[in-house]
Amino acid sequence: MEFKEIIGLLGITTGPQILFVIIIGFWGKKLIEFFFAETVEIKKKELEQNLENHKQNIEQENKNLQLGLDKDLETYKNKLEILRLEFQVQFAELHSKRSDIIAILYKRLSALNGAMLDLTARGHFVKEDADKEEETRSINANNAFVKFSKYYLPNKIYFTEDIAKKLDSILQTFWDKAWNYSFIKGRIKDGDLHIEDWKQYSKELREISDAVIKESQSTMIDLENEFRELLGVNSKSSTVELKENKNK
Repeated sequence: MEFKEIIGLLGITTGPQILFVIIIGFWGKKLIEFFFAETVEIKKKELEQNLENHKQNIEQENKNLQLGLDKDLETYKNKLEILRLEFQVQFAELHSKRSDIIAILYKRLSALNGAMLDLTARGHFVKEDADKEEETRSINANNAFVKFSKYYLPNKIYFTEDIAKKLDSILQTFWDKAWNYSFIKGRIKDGDLHIEDWKQYSKELREISDAVIKESQSTMIDLENEFRELLGVNSKSSTVELKENKNK
């Protein structure tokens, strides 16, 4: 609707009336624009304030969250440090105890190894009485086997599965060979053997002797190296490692 039509509808015909309407319309528009601008500015400030408050709340929440994470992380680090120290103490105790066990076990294993080599040797120097000396060698081997077995089996848990298999192997081999050797020696001692039987027994005794020597030279060497690793004997010193790294 145009301005003239509005004037006609209001019944305004005179100049002063029209001028008054124009003035009222102009200032009315200005007032509307002013209040609208003020309202927009107020709303804008409210939005900016709300945004700033929201930012501050988020920052505070982030700080609180970070403080919580830092506290949890520090607690976790402390627990890890406690576990590390406990592990070091337990490992040190285990290493110390295992070192003592290895020392005793190796001593008894060496005694068993020597007794078996002496028992099954192909030839023996007779000092006074061959039969009595043969019996002594058999008793020594049996006693060495029993002493080693009684100490090894209760302490088997302190060794890795690989080392335990090697110890079991040498124990079983020595047991089998000792039993077979004693049986054959008993048959020969009883006498009344055919020449072929005597030859066969002699052959088996040589095979037993060779098997014991082979076991002694292979498994014993492996076990010695394994024990050195457990005891740290084969580990290089820090000084040696530094010299090697410096020369590279």
